[in-house]
Amino acid sequence: MINSVKYKRSLIIGMLLSENSYSRQIKSQNGKLLAELTVCHDPEQADLAHWKADEINRLFDSHVMVREYDDDKIGFSVIRGRRIRVIHKWFHRCGKKAITNKISFMDHPVGMAMLLCDMSFVKKSEKSEPCISIALPCFSKDDVGRLLAHIRKFCGADGYLSDERWECRELIFDAENSENLWDYISLWIPKVPSVLDKFSFIGEKYGLNQGDP
Repeated sequence: MINSVKYKRSLIIGMLLSENSYSRQIKSQNGKLLAELTVCHDPEQADLAHWKADEINRLFDSHVMVREYDDDKIGFSVIRGRRIRVIHKWFHRCGKKAITNKISFMDHPVGMAMLLCDMSFVKKSEKSEPCISIALPCFSKDDVGRLLAHIRKFCGADGYLSDERWECRELIFDAENSENLWDYISLWIPKVPSVLDKFSFIGEKYGLNQGDP
């Protein structure tokens, strides 16, 4: 089982940048600065919420529990000191999430796997090839450009930004670059039914590494 610093850091960054999570800085009763990371999913992805909670517990020796929220979401919160607090500060500007140059610290494939599990979808090209798109509704054009540069550097996949709908920018990858991106993350996606179903088209085309990382 992987528990390196790179893995832990990348996992948290990938979770934090997702639309399905938010973080905030808080103070403990003794005045110590902490950060709280909350992860939420629709009930259809309860298995992914449980996978994330189990991984947080394994890596950080915590005891978070998945629960139901008032808005029919399922998820958990984890409160920690320096590591999550620093990552929270890295990716927030003026009270909002931002993809900063610190994205370079998401240097393990599990981070991108987390982001794609939550923010991507797979479409068919005109030739019925699987193509990955990443929806990034809460990020600026510059933020999305930094993410694309990061993807290009770490796995060689190149895409382009579509902002036809200003409220929901997308990174779009053609069939060849989608295969490169898939090769980079496929070992690291959680092998739970909702995720396997989401990526079934591209997994059937290019294969899915079912081994233990």
